[in-house]
Amino acid sequence: MATWPDPTGDLRKFLDDTSDHNRIKNQDAIGDQDGTNTRYYTFRDRLLASGVQSGASDQSARLRVFLAGTELVNSGINVTDATLGEFTLQQAPTVNQEMKVTYAYQDHRADELTFYLTQAINEISVSAAADVPPGLQTAALHFAASFAHDRLAERWLMRKIDQFGLHETAPDEISSRVDYHERRAKWYLNRAEKLRRDFYEFRKDRGRAPAFGILKRVPQGYTPRR
Repeated sequence: MATWPDPTGDLRKFLDDTSDHNRIKNQDAIGDQDGTNTRYYTFRDRLLASGVQSGASDQSARLRVFLAGTELVNSGINVTDATLGEFTLQQAPTVNQEMKVTYAYQDHRADELTFYLTQAINEISVSAAADVPPGLQTAALHFAASFAHDRLAERWLMRKIDQFGLHETAPDEISSRVDYHERRAKWYLNRAEKLRRDFYEFRKDRGRAPAFGILKRVPQGYTPRR
């Protein structure tokens, strides 16, 4: 019988990657504002919205664009590639016109979370994520989170190279994101290994507890026995 009802859902919550967690407001859009360009990118990729935003299935997660503080109509915004965070505008902004975007995204697809959990249970000698006992679930989440942050560091690095070409053309924050996810991957890995060790060696410190069941609490008599 499964002991972990929703490991993938719990991992998404653990990573703060639900649709309610990752919402960005008033962020600069990426792209050349030369008076003719209509194609831009959000800093984060994997948007929750796609297509013309007037027809977005989830209006609370739609991409919103503001030019000089005025919001554009939904029908003039088209998310052409949600995975890349790419969108086009019906009309090009003027040169250096202030442009801000508000949007929602998720870092990890469901199949990726399943993959991270599959790798995690290999580290704790369990055959299926649903069968991880309660005492090891926290360790499994930390192992999976380490793999997730490791992958995010790779994705940010590849985006820096592929999307912006020369490193110096990429926003400084991309390098910061690579460093951040590398640090978090190491932290979660160290924490996971400690949690695993505590479970198997000490059973969450129960191995350090006095064995009252086998200790004789009443001292034996000191008089000679016959």
